[in-house]
Parts: sequence; C-alpha cells; structure tokens
Amino acid sequence: NGNGGIYSSLMASGVHDAMLASGVQYVQVFGIDNVLARIGDPLWFGHMIASKADASNKTCIKQDPHEKVGVMVLKDGKPAVTEYTELTQEMVELRQS
Repeated sequence: NGNGGIYSSLMASGVHDAMLASGVQYVQVFGIDNVLARIGDPLWFGHMIASKADASNKTCIKQDPHEKVGVMVLKDGKPAVTEYTELTQEMVELRQS
C-alpha cells in the first residue's frame, strides 16, 4: 500500500512483536526498485546507532525538479515520503532559500 505501508503491516500482523521478542534491534527497509541500495551498509547503520536515532533515511538530490521520484517532506510536522504524482506544479518548482 505504498511508502510506509510496511510499518502498519508489521504492527497489525504481529511480526513487529515477534521481532522484538526475538531480540531484533535493527531492520533495513528499502524499495524494491532501488538498485543502488547497499544492503546492510555498515557506515549507515553505525551512524544511526551512534546517533541514537530511531530511524534513518538515505536520499539523493533530484537532478531535475521534474524527475519522477518521491521526495522527503514534512507532513503534519513529521518526516514522510510524497510520491511525485502527488505533487502540484507549484510544489515541484519550490526551491529552498
């Protein structure tokens, strides 16, 4: 069900509780279409653990405002991914000052 659907599914299915009971501390999740994802990236995990972060996200800068990729946004004050299909033309053209 899109970006982030895995988390509610883990909770609803009981898998999250089973992972905790088994002692799982960290999980890496990435989109299947992300061919550049480095599975088990030790630097990424190390930085996340050293920072005592609950979660971490790797992104890259879009090459062009109209590139058809999702973007990280703040939605109701919380980090989220918004798909490019959900962006208005005005949003696509926004630039940070």
